[in-house]
Amino acid sequence: MPGILDIQKVTNQCVENTGWFPGYPLILKLSSILPFSIHDLAPWVSKVLFFISIVLFGKVSNTLNFNFKNAVFMLIPAFWFGFIYFNNAFPNSTILFFILLAFYSYMSDKKGLLYFSCVMASLAYPTGFLVSVVVSATMFLYSKEVLKKRLHAVIPSIFGFIGLALFFLYLHYEVGDWEAFLKIQNKYNHGLHNPLVNIRDKFRGFSFDFSQGGNSIILQSATILMLYILSSIYFFRKQLYKSQVYLLSFAFFTIYLAFPWIVGGDLSIYRSEALLLPAAILYKEVSPRINIILVSVLLFFGAVMGHLFFIDVLQ
Repeated sequence: MPGILDIQKVTNQCVENTGWFPGYPLILKLSSILPFSIHDLAPWVSKVLFFISIVLFGKVSNTLNFNFKNAVFMLIPAFWFGFIYFNNAFPNSTILFFILLAFYSYMSDKKGLLYFSCVMASLAYPTGFLVSVVVSATMFLYSKEVLKKRLHAVIPSIFGFIGLALFFLYLHYEVGDWEAFLKIQNKYNHGLHNPLVNIRDKFRGFSFDFSQGGNSIILQSATILMLYILSSIYFFRKQLYKSQVYLLSFAFFTIYLAFPWIVGGDLSIYRSEALLLPAAILYKEVSPRINIILVSVLLFFGAVMGHLFFIDVLQ
């Protein structure tokens, strides 16, 4: 991908493209002290962060102890939709790491680490600030305290938006324009859209001719929307909202799935779908047989999307 192999160009991507906030480029800068070329280093930084993220996922879901059920379950995050981006020179692993660090610190009641994670997530990716909203929503819904005492749930969101403000400050420092980010949004036609209209427009023209890469991308989006519907039914029928970690995971799934469809515009939905990985915590109690089916679906899409990625259909 153009610009990936030069540190300065990678750093400047956050100015040129909304997909490149400064988190990942700055981590590459810090890592460049190692005796490796940036060509070799960039994907390995992503791979290491992805591996640590999987460990954090296992800690949050309490599934690091080895048995057959846990082994099958952990294959779901390992091969989640769009996992190709977690193993290449892209910022997805960085934001995933800070999202799951926020999950871990929230579940472990490590407030300082949680607030740090919210700030850093906001600096890592355009939708990074949403994890602070997810945590705040979960804190508010799960708390049994009176309304006045539940208002402390807004604190993670405050730190998330502090991180977003720091990004605006960084961008202003780089280009000398406070409106630079908004201008980028206008370029890609981002804004408030009717998600149902966006979904209709996205699926219009779909066919089962998979020689056309766009049909595979649409099929993945349709599969994820169906998975969300089935997960919602499972979530409410099993009353998983009574569990803090499942409520956190479902809130994340809902907000991170809805946001790209609401924002609309020239958006790479398939890349956003990779970030839905923490929602997989919901499937911890699902039978191994069903999870094996899900893993098979993930492997299918992983093979197809990996092929499209390496022949440059996906950017």
